[in-house]
Amino acid sequence: MKNVSIIIFSLVFAMSCKSIEFQESPPFQISYARYNQWTGGQPGVSGINVLIQYQTKQQVAFDSIFFQSKKGHIEYHTENGKNYLIGRISTSLPITVNLREDPKKKTEEKPLFQLEDHEAVLMYTYQNKTYYYKLSNLEKTDTLFFD
Repeated sequence: MKNVSIIIFSLVFAMSCKSIEFQESPPFQISYARYNQWTGGQPGVSGINVLIQYQTKQQVAFDSIFFQSKKGHIEYHTENGKNYLIGRISTSLPITVNLREDPKKKTEEKPLFQLEDHEAVLMYTYQNKTYYYKLSNLEKTDTLFFD
């Protein structure tokens, strides 16, 4: 009975560790992708905006963006007949204080993807399935400073 339990646990663990595959031919085309960092008018408020121009004739729902070990949400924008995705990623310092936890114990989240500084991953839904598309060579633009 003990061997059966070990086998079942091993199978469940192996299935949950399935690696994420990137799509080579997504149902959209990327014209360009660039990003900039920004700093807000208050101390500790900052973030990253990722701007992606794209075209598609399919029904694609963009969900999230992963960039520089962080996850951000996606906003849609259309201007002059062109479609854009704007990934909003907060890099602000957390202000919450937890008096119950030991401050010496830090739990670090492992990033979902191992990416270079100029790479990002788009998570999207197409035909009721979730897919991932890796973007490379994002262009860095000037940092914005807000008063």
